Amino acid sequence: MSRLSDVIAEAVERAVIETLRGAVNSDAILTERQVTAEYNIPTKSLQQHRYRGTGPKYLKLGKSVRYRRRDIRAWLEDNEVMPGNKEGPRRDQNGATPVGSDAACHNLAKNPPPEGVPRES
Repeated sequence: MSRLSDVIAEAVERAVIETLRGAVNSDAILTERQVTAEYNIPTKSLQQHRYRGTGPKYLKLGKSVRYRRRDIRAWLEDNEVMPGNKEGPRRDQNGATPVGSDAACHNLAKNPPPEGVPRES
């Protein structure tokens, strides 16, 4: 094989390996320090969000706290605010961000219909 085809083959192999790593790592379990390093979220902020019940889902393994990478990503997406949106991120009646919920469900939870009025499906 020519030198050019060797370079192309190596580049393709590296790209495939990186793609596979990304797919496998979406379920990776991270420590608070790893979340801080990867997502630039201070450890104290993670602890406060856990205490308030407004943070990402987490795992409690004995005294250790761990996060799934997919749960951190979902939490960040749920807290995304579009420019010009004065309401901020969606929250439930307790101030927590409903993970994986849609706006319609959230609005019903926040403003339920008066008693005796059936909810729309």
